[in-house]
Amino acid sequence: MRRAGVEHLMREGGEALWDGQILEAVADEKAWARRLVRAAHAVDGHARAAYGALELVIDDAPPPLETPAAAATEGCP
Repeated sequence: MRRAGVEHLMREGGEALWDGQILEAVADEKAWARRLVRAAHAVDGHARAAYGALELVIDDAPPPLETPAAAATEGCP
């Protein structure tokens, strides 16, 4: 059965639906939701790892160098 969705099956109230069809659709929706949650956790994990790596790079970076040109224009508007 194609992923029809529970709402679609419930809208067909005039037609006789097998309990198995509804249970299958509910199980399909749960499986789909589990896949989405796993994907969201993976993206979150990758984002956290990238942010952590960026923090390390920023923490290890040397302070900016003062150049004579930057010092000369510091007080100018």
